[in-house]
Amino acid sequence: RDFKKMTGMLRGDMTAKLKALVVSEGAKGCSIFFDGENHSVPALEVDAKGPFGAGDAHRAGFIVAKKKGYDLPQCAKIGNIVASFVVQKQGCQPGQPTWEQVEQKLEELDKE
Repeated sequence: RDFKKMTGMLRGDMTAKLKALVVSEGAKGCSIFFDGENHSVPALEVDAKGPFGAGDAHRAGFIVAKKKGYDLPQCAKIGNIVASFVVQKQGCQPGQPTWEQVEQKLEELDKE
């Protein structure tokens, strides 16, 4: 994707104005820019049935994690986890995980 074409700004100009910027990379995961650094957070490998709702689910997971006090890279990982649940089902709502499922998956990933 062409960041300048999408936003009218260069990525560096945008990140200089914000505390953090999360950029979806679709099936690749996401990137988060903060404190002058870029952190790539890979997507989970799952049997995806469709992309519907993945972006909304990612944002919801990220925001809930931030509200719960997780640091930004962990928030991005949690967003990816929530999105991974959603894409494994047809439609947006059937795949929404509980917070307990998200925490369990986070623990599994952190052990790897």
